[in-house]
Amino acid sequence: PVTQSAPHTRFPPAPLPQSSRTSRKSPPQPRAPKTTQELSCPSSSSAPKYSHDPGVGRFRFYWNNLADAAATVETSSSAEAEYPLSNIKNIWPTYEFRTASLGAPDYIKWDLGSAQYVSCFILWNHNITAGATIRLQGNDSDAWGAPAFDEAVTWNAENLVHVLASAVSLRWWRIIITDAANPDGYISAGCRFLGTYFQPGESNATRTPELIDPSEVAFSRGGQMTAAQLDGYDQMSYRFDIVSPADQATMKTIYRALGRFKPYFIIEDSNNPLTTVYYVHNISHWRFGDIKAGGYKSFQLDVETMR
Repeated sequence: PVTQSAPHTRFPPAPLPQSSRTSRKSPPQPRAPKTTQELSCPSSSSAPKYSHDPGVGRFRFYWNNLADAAATVETSSSAEAEYPLSNIKNIWPTYEFRTASLGAPDYIKWDLGSAQYVSCFILWNHNITAGATIRLQGNDSDAWGAPAFDEAVTWNAENLVHVLASAVSLRWWRIIITDAANPDGYISAGCRFLGTYFQPGESNATRTPELIDPSEVAFSRGGQMTAAQLDGYDQMSYRFDIVSPADQATMKTIYRALGRFKPYFIIEDSNNPLTTVYYVHNISHWRFGDIKAGGYKSFQLDVETMR
């Protein structure tokens, strides 16, 4: 037999609260102003207005190393036979050059062949102690009694970065180091940079860092782990939201010279060079996109620290 349910009972709707019956529709609210992370691109050919709150600022590429130029002659005060000066040209920062002993002073000297502009010097993976006296000098000739350029270099553990107030054009350059109390009994360095930099017109970028641990890890069938610890390194991605057509052309020139095979230096913030300098190589092609007014584009840079 089919059992019939009880007839459906309809109930009147509950009365609305007094405030709901009497309120009127609220007027439209004004649109919130743009946040600092929005990008305004006018339809005219003028440059887009950049209002992004950057993660890093005043980004610079140190890529054209005059110390590596074919015309440059590089010499030193002395060199250990097993660690010759030619080691410092190698791209590996741990493949070091050593002086034969401690001189008074020790130096590395460059004859650029002709007067060339220099605005920065970097000495990477050094053993110089905090008590050392360090000077960067430049001159028109290989006579150093009264060099045309002579500045003290601030000591920093492992890496030295000396940025000139403005570029100076001279043929001869040298870094001189007096470190008589160095317990190693020699001066060593992994690589060096002498040259100028490129700073994009809109030199702000947002940075996405990633810490890489290449250690080899394996597990047995029972789940026990074994590991071979290896040195870690960094990978960084930088996004420039606005790059002018002129800067795009310069960046293409830089990439053609470097590709993914030649390392270079970057400084994320020119106001803090010692703490934001990295020795890197490209791990992807340089990419432009997001065409904006006036031919402006965004730019993506992916690099990995050398080791």
